[in-house]
Amino acid sequence: MTLSTADQTRPSEHQILVNLGNRYVVFASQNSMPRSMDFDPEKDSEILPRVADESDVAGHRIAETLRVSGFETVNPPKAYDEGWDVELVDAKGARVLVQIKVAERELKQKDVVKYFEFLAKAAGKGQDAQIWNFNVEKLRLSILSNPSSPRIDTLEPIDVWERTETGVYPRSRIVRRVAEWAERLEMLYSQVIE
Repeated sequence: MTLSTADQTRPSEHQILVNLGNRYVVFASQNSMPRSMDFDPEKDSEILPRVADESDVAGHRIAETLRVSGFETVNPPKAYDEGWDVELVDAKGARVLVQIKVAERELKQKDVVKYFEFLAKAAGKGQDAQIWNFNVEKLRLSILSNPSSPRIDTLEPIDVWERTETGVYPRSRIVRRVAEWAERLEMLYSQVIE
């Protein structure tokens, strides 16, 4: 899929890699798929200290590990002091300021209204800005942008993995192992009942 010039400066049309506590997640818009993966678990992740509660460190880890294909990440943004967490710069020098929010629920209407008011103030200052809401419970990313014509892009995970000292554990392998474990447990129950 070839991106239009307008889409090239819209991060929501690219793949986004972040660490959410103990796992790495690659988010993408379903509209931009299928496409090959822009990130490789072996090359694009590092071993980070494990945490008991992902939500305790999620905001900090997201800002620290955030990568968007086709963009350079500036963390923290140098020229602004209004609570922006990250600045993204594309190959043509276009800049997008990002404020990161972390929640265990979907956005409520009052949140959406408040966020778009905040984005409108930034636009009034000539800043291209977005608010990224990471729903850590459902593994979903909502990107709020363009306050003059409000837009919310929803991105879903296309790959998830954990990285430890012993290797990379993709979600597919873990799901398969849990399914095998459940099957063996069911067989054991059947034998006990017999």
